[in-house]
Parts: sequence; structure tokens; C-alpha cells
Amino acid sequence: MDRREALGVLGLDDSADAVAVRAAFRARIAVAHPDVAGADATGAAARLTQAYAVLQRVPADAPGDASPMPDRPPPPPPPPVTWTDDEVDATLRLDAVGPEAFALLEEAAAQVGYISYIDRHLHLLEIVVRFDGGPSCSVVMSMQGRATHTEIFVTMASIEAAPTPPIDAVVEALAAAIEP
Repeated sequence: MDRREALGVLGLDDSADAVAVRAAFRARIAVAHPDVAGADATGAAARLTQAYAVLQRVPADAPGDASPMPDRPPPPPPPPVTWTDDEVDATLRLDAVGPEAFALLEEAAAQVGYISYIDRHLHLLEIVVRFDGGPSCSVVMSMQGRATHTEIFVTMASIEAAPTPPIDAVVEALAAAIEP
């Protein structure tokens, strides 16, 4: 997708600046996102996201398929994670808030187990983990946002006729997957 096509997707003309591009993207994605418009809107949302990405990296005065601007500096490292636990419950403290915190948790959870349930509106995430020589367990994570951080409440229960192992290994793996 070139600059002209991206401007068309967002309903903008050549005079659009970065503020206008961002505003147009946010307005259109707010109604076209699959969480709002349903699963059939995935293609439209992807096209909007692609157009936004093109307009962020191509200079406004570049013709057609211009070379992208130099890469941005690398993002800062993920926020630190701390946690406390007992046998089957634990609390992770993540120094991030809102969608950023949920995205970090979702990415980490996918590395630790199989994501079996996700609800971004209720801030719930469930994974299934299998212990070597032990049972498969359901690990449910719910998030509570604070002003400066997010608390993630983690509960684990065996889904087989076997006792639930201690939660330490799962929480350590989640924390390690979130940290750099």
C-alpha cells in the first residue's frame, strides 16, 4: 500500500498532517474494530491499521511508493513484574496500565500455556498448562488496573483427577515471559 492509497483508506487528502492521520485512524478503527463490529470486520480493521502504519513511516512529501523513513529507536524494555503467592493463588504486579498491560499479559500467557479463554472487556484470560509428570491445570488471570500499575490475580486448579501443583512455576514463567 502506498501513501495515496493509505490516505484514501483513511478518507484524507494530501494535506493531512500526523495529527489528522491519527484522528482519522482512531475514528475509523473505533467503529471497524472486530471487538465492536464483529469478526467479519477483521479485514477492514487490518486495512485501516496498514494504512495508518504506512502514513506513519512515509514522509508527506514523498511520491508514490517512497522509501520508508529510518527505523524508530527500539521501544523501551517491558515494565518490571513483581509477585506474591500461596499454594494456588498469586498476585502479579505489572508496572503498566490499560491495554498495554493486557497485551503484555496475553503475550506472556501464550508462551506459558494454551490460551483457552480471553475477554478483553472484563480483563480475563485463561490458559491451560500441562506439568511434566503432573496434571493439566486451568490458570485464570484477572486484571485490576490501578493508577500506576496493574494487579493480576492468578488462580490455578487441576482439571484432572489429581491434586493441583503449587502455582510458583506458572507465575515465575509468566513473570519471566513479561520481563526482558
